[in-house]
Amino acid sequence: MEKGAKKKGEARFLVVKSGGRNIKVPIEEIEYAEVLNRKVTLHLSKGEPSIVYYGKISELEALVGEDFFRVHRAYLVHLKYVKSYDAGEVRLESADCIMAKVKYRAFVKAFMRYLVREEKVGS
Repeated sequence: MEKGAKKKGEARFLVVKSGGRNIKVPIEEIEYAEVLNRKVTLHLSKGEPSIVYYGKISELEALVGEDFFRVHRAYLVHLKYVKSYDAGEVRLESADCIMAKVKYRAFVKAFMRYLVREEKVGS
């Protein structure tokens, strides 16, 4: 997995190897990622098909930045797509992800910081 350079006015992206092909994935389009048996599945917004590759979710977490939060050892969610949450789960636009109870307080803080950042960008 490689991280694409960000140029002024250009979207950030990842390049992942899936099925023998290298695929450029815009970070903004990743709704959430999940891991199972060393396979990371990137679930994309806008009805795009999911992308599966071998890797570690911790490596992905380090690359994508502070707009994402690891709500469970198996799930990394993009805060942009959060619709609602409670101590047990996070509801996204197209799916629900389990929330580890020990992560709840940190998630709320990260989500509030995200909302403040977005408000400043939108102003």
